[in-house]
Amino acid sequence: METENTAWPGIISLDAETVGKSSPHPAEPAISYLQQLPAAEWEDWKAASYNLSGRAKSIQAIRKALLQKGIGSKQIISMPYWADGKKGL
Repeated sequence: METENTAWPGIISLDAETVGKSSPHPAEPAISYLQQLPAAEWEDWKAASYNLSGRAKSIQAIRKALLQKGIGSKQIISMPYWADGKKGL
């Protein structure tokens, strides 16, 4: 998410975590955030549903990280809306 847009989830009363726009490495800020969560918090996160939208490569990377952390694939819903070099996903 672009820095100037990170307040939007709170404005619309959406309970969501936001991270900054990725560097050349897809989903790097989000994956870093997940890796820094204390083990006790993962118990709550394991019961959550995940709706991923955005850059296709970022979705693939964060999905892989979630699966490695023990999140079930049925808990993850993906909606890519942009892929490098492609028009109209």
